[in-house]
Amino acid sequence: MSQNLQTSLVFPNLDEGVHPLNCGTHYVKISSSGCIEWLIDATCDHMGGSLCGGGGALHCPKHGWCLDLKTLTYANGAIKTPLDPATYSLKGKILTLTKARHLLNPYRPSKKGSFTFRYLNHACLYFESAGLKIITDPWLLGSAFLTGWWHATPSSQEALECLQRSDVIYISHNHPDHLSPETLSLVSKDKLFICANFASKSTEKALKSLGFTRVITLDFAQIYALHDHAFCAVFKSGDFRDDSGLYLCLEGHEILLTVDSNFLNRHVLPRELTLLCSAFSSGASGFPLCFDNYSLEEKRAICARNKAHMKSQVKQTLEICKPQFYMPYAGMFTEGALRDLEIKRENPKNTPKDYQKLCMNLGVGYLAPRQDRILHLSARGLQVNSTPHTPLTPSDPEVYIAHYKKTYIYDAQKLIAYLQNSNYVDKQIVTFIPTNDNFSAVVAPRVEANFACQTFRVLDPQEEVVRFQENFRVMVLKIRAEILACVVENHLPFEDFSIGFHCRIWRNPNTYESAFWFHFTNVYANTHPI
Repeated sequence: MSQNLQTSLVFPNLDEGVHPLNCGTHYVKISSSGCIEWLIDATCDHMGGSLCGGGGALHCPKHGWCLDLKTLTYANGAIKTPLDPATYSLKGKILTLTKARHLLNPYRPSKKGSFTFRYLNHACLYFESAGLKIITDPWLLGSAFLTGWWHATPSSQEALECLQRSDVIYISHNHPDHLSPETLSLVSKDKLFICANFASKSTEKALKSLGFTRVITLDFAQIYALHDHAFCAVFKSGDFRDDSGLYLCLEGHEILLTVDSNFLNRHVLPRELTLLCSAFSSGASGFPLCFDNYSLEEKRAICARNKAHMKSQVKQTLEICKPQFYMPYAGMFTEGALRDLEIKRENPKNTPKDYQKLCMNLGVGYLAPRQDRILHLSARGLQVNSTPHTPLTPSDPEVYIAHYKKTYIYDAQKLIAYLQNSNYVDKQIVTFIPTNDNFSAVVAPRVEANFACQTFRVLDPQEEVVRFQENFRVMVLKIRAEILACVVENHLPFEDFSIGFHCRIWRNPNTYESAFWFHFTNVYANTHPI
């Protein structure tokens, strides 16, 4: 997709040192010789928050990430990449920054036809245009994150029929509320899937581990023809995570699904869309409720802040993309198990209706995510039709949990072998503690993993857990025993532990261990068939 460039921004009179630019949207370091050492944007590489502060470090208020301006390294070891020098120039003391504003599809037809779409559940949408049927992120059955998440309302029989007659299935990333093995068991193995070409191959590996043979990976921000009247592209989440959003051009109508992505394509996006859909709820993370470094009062404050930040993110995306219509989606889940009642109580979420007034204030048409209607969009506008809706029988969380406990038995030696084969090396010590449902009792041998010297051992019953080691990052992971066993046996993503609320985490220093979670969620996961 081609980039439409805005007028250059000019920042005069820069002296030696670090300077905020344009009200803190960028930071630049000028050397003693008057040259640019680096230029960075002020977006946190974790979840798109705004870095602020001064002196020798910048801080993100959303999750406390801290960027050292001497090394451009976050406290957890992640690197902040400076902007490409081709995007700026310095003449005398005048800095000119040229920034891409939005993307244009050179193949978009000048005349608009029509398409229909349906909301099926959570992040699952169904599009039909000129005979082509596309479905996105189908989690329609059972739980996600190993009994941690459940549908807020059950899916319908008609949704399953849409899944089975679809021509193309888009999977945004490998989280099980988007890539659901139970749901995909209803799909033929030769169904066509499209997903992003992540460097780790995380989504591709997961689909192939389930036996699917037609998986096409798409490079980011490249236009692909699905047929003569339908085009698509995928965009990378603007943080370090393996996550993506989907652009569709159906009969001239431009559609953007940001899904769970933060700072999608660093906010260089198409404009004047027909339809924008995005996550809205907040609460879709183990942070902060699964982290023992915080008091309950601190957790509640962080949850409230995250809810507000999600609303701010949606507003920003609406202002950038200027869609005709907006639908909140990818947030219709709840914590349904009895053992997670405390999480449910302390994890309030935004609702779709919270965005009605925002849409009205921005002049955007609000579309409620409802399973009982079909939406028809054409050059003449929106037509809404009722459709049959036969709810499926809701799943019983306690039956699923009993099945996991019967099927997956923790084995410390299997965990050690799994960790030894991971090829993860870092100055980090992690202790894995298998526990009961509420994390109050150790139910099997604990395993200590020293990833620096590659030693993995069972701790003696009376041995103290390492909680501090100089120049090391230390974590203690209490994990429900059957969930730990399931993840190890099936090579599932480690993020299933935290996002599914199956663990309690203590860490020193109290910073996000991005390298650890990324490796065991994307690089090492799904390395053999399930």
